[in-house]
Amino acid sequence: MFAALAPRIGWHASIDENTYSLLLFEPDNPNGSWAACDKETGTDTYQVTQYGERRLWDELSDAYLGWVALGSPHYERFGLTVGPEGTHLWLDHPNGPNWKLPAPSSVLGDH
Repeated sequence: MFAALAPRIGWHASIDENTYSLLLFEPDNPNGSWAACDKETGTDTYQVTQYGERRLWDELSDAYLGWVALGSPHYERFGLTVGPEGTHLWLDHPNGPNWKLPAPSSVLGDH
């Protein structure tokens, strides 16, 4: 579901004794947008910094909240349909909630 609602977002996590950091980036665009979230151990707060045209943290947060609003469905409830209209991810049934996935060329780049 996250691939449909927040496509083309890569991530890297870093953990040390005092800090957890998460970096989001556009893997197909080395000069593209990025977001960083840092949380120190023992605190309930975190700092998010975003850069670029895409607001990657906002996109991923919205995708997460959408998944929660659907009842946090487990992966077995999702299916995939590939056809002339494109590729669609769906929940519970092809006619149920569904999301169009990006075309492979937009994910892998045109070669």
